[in-house]
Amino acid sequence: MSPDDKNYVKKIMSLEKSLDQVNLMYHQVVTQKSVLKIENQVLEKKIKKRNEKISTYDKENFDLKEQLKMRDDKLNYYQKSYIKNVSTPNNVVRVIKGGTMKQTENLTNSDNK
Repeated sequence: MSPDDKNYVKKIMSLEKSLDQVNLMYHQVVTQKSVLKIENQVLEKKIKKRNEKISTYDKENFDLKEQLKMRDDKLNYYQKSYIKNVSTPNNVVRVIKGGTMKQTENLTNSDNK
């Protein structure tokens, strides 16, 4: 073989080796693409479920806020009506400190008269 032929054969071998490497890389990329596509589908399902949960929680939060507001309104109403119904200060009981039981009874009896 002539030196030119040897160079051609060497070049052909190198190109075949490169072609094999490119072919192998292509198959790896196709496999990786398939795996990523499946992972993408799984993650999209997870995102969809999470968004549904968030929506449900938002609705529940809104409902609970409404219930809390209604309870707060009722409590305010009952407090106002209680304040209106409380009698005048005649019903205020004063604690008398000291003295004996007889003195306390005398004071109580004199208040009732």
